[in-house]
Amino acid sequence: MKQYQQVSTGALIFNNNKEALFVKRADDEDFEPGSWELPGGGSDFGETPEEALKREIKEECGIDIEVLNPIAVKTYYMENPGEKIQRVEIIFNCRMIDSTQKITLSFEHSAFKFLPFEKLDEIELSDYMNSIIKDIKALNTRF
Repeated sequence: MKQYQQVSTGALIFNNNKEALFVKRADDEDFEPGSWELPGGGSDFGETPEEALKREIKEECGIDIEVLNPIAVKTYYMENPGEKIQRVEIIFNCRMIDSTQKITLSFEHSAFKFLPFEKLDEIELSDYMNSIIKDIKALNTRF
């Protein structure tokens, strides 16, 4: 079995109402189908984490962002036939460059919502995503 490590990125993007953007993984996705998450994804060889995050958000949500500062780091594992990937994920505080941009989802996601952290019980987060939110809240009380 091939084993390797990859850098992954996630974006905590707030709208003007101080609500965070969450996206729902499509039901046919191999990893965590149907669960809600912060948008983001894996980096390509040669990309900085910030470049990867800007690309992923544009691909997945159709919006342009400014990457501000890292706010959390987590590790998780993905298994595919013949391979196991250890992903080291860096979560960044981000902002939309233009708050009037429309969210346009890729095939990887089926829905999106902007929610304040106190209403996250309205969506189904994985244990992994709940641990990220807990870490973010512990680091900064404004979330």
